[in-house]
Amino acid sequence: MNKIQKIGFALVLGMFYPLGVMAQQTVTGVVRDAAGNPLPGVRVSQAGEIRNSIATDQQGMFTIVLDDNDDYIELNYADVLLKRVEVEGTSMEIVLDGEIDAAVDFGYFKRAESGQTQSVSAIYADLLEKNATSTNRLTNALFGLLPGLATFQSVGWDSGAGRQVRGSGSPLVLIDGFERGMSKIAIEEIESIQLLKDGAAVAMYGNRASNGVLIINTKRGVYNSFDIDINYRHGFDFPINQPEMADAYTYALAQNEALYYDGLPLQYTKQQLDYLRTGMNPLYYPNVDWVDEGTRNMGHNNQFNVALRGGGKRVRYMVFLDYQNKYGLLSENYTRYSDRYNSQIRSYDLNLRMNIDADITKSTRMKFSIYGNIDETKRPNTGINTIFQNLYKVPAAAFPIKTANNVWGSNTLFKMNPIAQIADVGTAQ
Repeated sequence: MNKIQKIGFALVLGMFYPLGVMAQQTVTGVVRDAAGNPLPGVRVSQAGEIRNSIATDQQGMFTIVLDDNDDYIELNYADVLLKRVEVEGTSMEIVLDGEIDAAVDFGYFKRAESGQTQSVSAIYADLLEKNATSTNRLTNALFGLLPGLATFQSVGWDSGAGRQVRGSGSPLVLIDGFERGMSKIAIEEIESIQLLKDGAAVAMYGNRASNGVLIINTKRGVYNSFDIDINYRHGFDFPINQPEMADAYTYALAQNEALYYDGLPLQYTKQQLDYLRTGMNPLYYPNVDWVDEGTRNMGHNNQFNVALRGGGKRVRYMVFLDYQNKYGLLSENYTRYSDRYNSQIRSYDLNLRMNIDADITKSTRMKFSIYGNIDETKRPNTGINTIFQNLYKVPAAAFPIKTANNVWGSNTLFKMNPIAQIADVGTAQ
């Protein structure tokens, strides 16, 4: 090697030598929640470089090696809490606050709530479970919880609440990125709900988001942890705000009064009115409270669910199993009228959700989600709305439940016997 070659080699070596011996520092720290408890499973990474990352252990401790020119680290907890922290010294104590550091999910990207400028309302798991107005139905759980979301209760058996964003219409609903209904999701499996309201927030969704977007994210696993939650509820369904139904005598008086002012012959004579008032001859002058006969004082429901959530150094998981059943308000005297079947309004739901996240490499993550549902509903072979409409529509004096010949009562004006529609029409599923 001649002199010129030696000089060139020395210059090249001098250029690359500082890169190889760039000073590094080891930063240790502990991550706590707002209450001061250690927070395991937080992914701590070099800012802008996810390949250099580590998860906190059961005591919330971490150790990460950074270059001297690395001024910031980033913290990510279960894709729900995000925080960027300036490196100050080699020992740090960091607090992740659920209210300050919550991540707002826009569907295509996430941003810390404190740094977003779009019009977004959000609620997270802890507050949702505490403040939900319904424990077993998400559609009825959001009253007053998300500013800008107007909810209104529909009428009918087992009807969910409708939704409008800023009074314009029903929003697009996305569950874990997929457009789905909300009726089969349990509150315990939800990590966060975001309501995107203005044009800047929903621009990426196009015309589908003209009425806003409701983004629901289910819980995912946490590094270096294991948690199991078991919940059971037993509830009662009460018929409320029921009108007071007129008895046969009151109905007959009102009918006569209406005919009188219309200049038409009266329908009931004084003797017939006495029969209705005293209850004499009930086969010909009945006094049937159809609502009281056809319904019972309350229904009941059960809900049981179990959630497994945790993970190791590279794999996270969340498994959720939920079972619900509901028994309706129809009178047991008639739903069990036949020994062959039970025509009570009933529903059964079994839901399974599994979310798995695996770090294939330091820069590649695989997300796997599966959801399954099995449900069954049973009712009389008459529409539920039709049953309740006729319980309220047929007057008390129209006809008896059954005639002297043990035949279901009826007449040419009110052809459908509300009790017969429950007891003697079979079942439908």
